[in-house]
Amino acid sequence: MAILCQLPAGPVSALEWEFDDVTVRLDTTLSQGITVRASERDSATIGIANGGSAYSVNHDDGTLNYDDGRISQNVSRFTSELDIDGGALSAFFRVTGFYDWEQENSSRARTPLTDQALDIVGSEIELLDAYVTGNFNVGQAPAQLRFGNQVLSWGEGTFIPGGINVINPIDVAEFRTPGAELREALKPVPMLSGSVSLTESISLEAFYQLQWKEVEIDPPGTYFSTNDFVGAGGSRVFLGFGDFSDLGTSFGPLTPAINADLAGAAIPVPPFPAFDPTFLGVPRGPDDEGSDSGQFGLAMRFFSEQLQGTEFGLYYLKYNSRLPIISARTGTAAGVGLALASASAVANPTGFTAGAAGPATAAQIGGAIGTDRYAQTASYFIEYPEDIDLFGASFSTELGNSGWALQGEYSLKKDAPLQIDDVELLFAALTPLAALNPSFTDNQVGVFAPDTVIPGFIERDVSQIQATATKVFGPTLGANTGIFLFELGVNHVHGMPSQDTLRLNGAATDTSGNPDQALPLNPVSGAPGAHAGKAAEPSSAFPTPWSWGYRMAAQLTYDNVFASINLSPRIQWAHDVEGISPQPAGPFREGRKAISVGLKATYLQEWELDLAYTDFFGAGKYNLLNDRDFFSAILKYSF
Repeated sequence: MAILCQLPAGPVSALEWEFDDVTVRLDTTLSQGITVRASERDSATIGIANGGSAYSVNHDDGTLNYDDGRISQNVSRFTSELDIDGGALSAFFRVTGFYDWEQENSSRARTPLTDQALDIVGSEIELLDAYVTGNFNVGQAPAQLRFGNQVLSWGEGTFIPGGINVINPIDVAEFRTPGAELREALKPVPMLSGSVSLTESISLEAFYQLQWKEVEIDPPGTYFSTNDFVGAGGSRVFLGFGDFSDLGTSFGPLTPAINADLAGAAIPVPPFPAFDPTFLGVPRGPDDEGSDSGQFGLAMRFFSEQLQGTEFGLYYLKYNSRLPIISARTGTAAGVGLALASASAVANPTGFTAGAAGPATAAQIGGAIGTDRYAQTASYFIEYPEDIDLFGASFSTELGNSGWALQGEYSLKKDAPLQIDDVELLFAALTPLAALNPSFTDNQVGVFAPDTVIPGFIERDVSQIQATATKVFGPTLGANTGIFLFELGVNHVHGMPSQDTLRLNGAATDTSGNPDQALPLNPVSGAPGAHAGKAAEPSSAFPTPWSWGYRMAAQLTYDNVFASINLSPRIQWAHDVEGISPQPAGPFREGRKAISVGLKATYLQEWELDLAYTDFFGAGKYNLLNDRDFFSAILKYSF
């Protein structure tokens, strides 16, 4: 929701030097920006044990950490660009740095940010682009080679992700910071790229990437984070369907009785502590990162003068996924033994715990402790599947003298990884504990032995088509200039399994889509449902083969309103109309909406003040950002 405020207003002053045939230019932007939370917390997105009504404690750290009306970001930033132009040979460098006074110097309302999270959102100085470019001729054909850290954008997408433009991963956390610009959100990667003009109308482009980098999602506990265990600093995913806090568990006065029962277990088991900070938390294992090799692409562009100056593009890319997939490893055989012995001892209807709290409570506590003993020997991990083939086509044209420009693209990703519903993955990872609850085997993934890796994804072909219309206006509504953009996107998963066969993952589906798992007695297993008493998610909450939505943005610019100050009001709108795209990268969630209104003031193309308000809404509890509305204010100076 921040594209229009990135549009350049015109040239800015810069430092420039001439040395014979070499021109050196240095541009620097300084900014100070804040964001302020503008909505109260939505209890539907907060876990039961944390004071809400959600059946998960794994997506609420961000909303719990920032109070309504409080500053959520307070960022000082600089970005400098050095351009050395020697004609046939040139070089370009971009460095950025920021310091968030709020994250570095203030305490969070609930969960402290980890060191890994602060490395991303607290402060950083980073070299972004750093490349050299050579221009030369191959025979009579103009050609160019570029080597180093660079951003290479292919395709014609503007607002909607998931299309052709996958070469450079997005730093989502960076882009969220006030004052950040699009040029800082796309991560430059080391590559060799080149182009050659075969004729006046046909050109070829290619690249070979030398290093893999992942998409940087919001770290757990930061304001916009909606996942507490995948991003940097996430270390555990908590079981219990919202009943047990991710800050730890104590059974209080029942602890002595529990430990008396555990002392009489069939095998030696450790006692339960007075307070367990990681109770029912499955630890994170080592991530399986993508390979640095085997990533390249080819493109051909054709310019047709006969078709009103239309440019067509054809693309092929092979790349390793930049998006995280959650996979699992089942617990050990020893963990199964500890779990069964602990659960049996505490749940004993004639034991100390039953005598103190009653047999039903003892059975619940015993099951939870047994599951915890097993969970500590299991793990989840993040992986990035490799060798994705992408085929694409694009066009870009102007519609006569109407002032309208039209762009569009189609992309086909072969064998793209799609996340399996994380609850089904959880049940599969618990199947070694079937003796504790046979309902774990009533899942869509399978039954697994101890210490076994369970891939958390399937591979399917995914198509996406999107079209963008742009209109630049002259004087209108009293403004000197205006711009309007509209983008429509459609996503399709080929051969998606039916929900009866395998559900894919959608945001905030906290329980299973299997109604039997919500029953006191699962008719398939003959045992209590895995989340008995907690309603199953409806089929409408899970991904669908087709999904679509649109984005709109408009901005007017009023020149010299007073004292050489230009004013540019804007509005942006996003609406996911129908269907749900599967994670990890699905762009659409039916009913989700967002609106942003802003006003930018510029003075002499050097000073800029931007004020904005953004409201997220729609899609109910499945839109985990619907309580993260915010105000922002950004002051920039460029020289």
